[in-house]
Amino acid sequence: MTGENGDPGKPDANSPELETDRVLEEGFDAIPAKTCIKILREGTIGILALVGPEAPDLRPVNFAISRHRIVMRTAHGRIFEGARKEEAASFVVTEFDHREHTGRSIIVSGKLSICDPTDSAIRTKVGAWSKADRPERVLLSIDEITGRRLSDRV
Repeated sequence: MTGENGDPGKPDANSPELETDRVLEEGFDAIPAKTCIKILREGTIGILALVGPEAPDLRPVNFAISRHRIVMRTAHGRIFEGARKEEAASFVVTEFDHREHTGRSIIVSGKLSICDPTDSAIRTKVGAWSKADRPERVLLSIDEITGRRLSDRV
């Protein structure tokens, strides 16, 4: 995270991330939804949380944003099956700087779906770290989005 003043991890007073003085809980400030979307657009890797039989099923995924939806590449497996069944899911992106003791997280809740081949999201470039074939595109609607950052308030 870099503020407009160039200091890594510390947004300055003009940063859009500081559009609110709302404190979520002691030590955390809210990040406005508009800023959350901007942060997501800059990201490439997040964690998708699906409902599991005994505990949440967490999957790291590469992603991109298309028309207020998260686009992910996947193969035929748990994520694809969740999208086929239009399951509810959550998605999180976090950033922390251990040296500066700063951080922020964005959490999205929505429904999974398989990306229709005629949907423009099918052409959204989604990077890949894995060399495994991930031919399918899955979408997560952004029905709810929240963000918070570690507060510098004492």
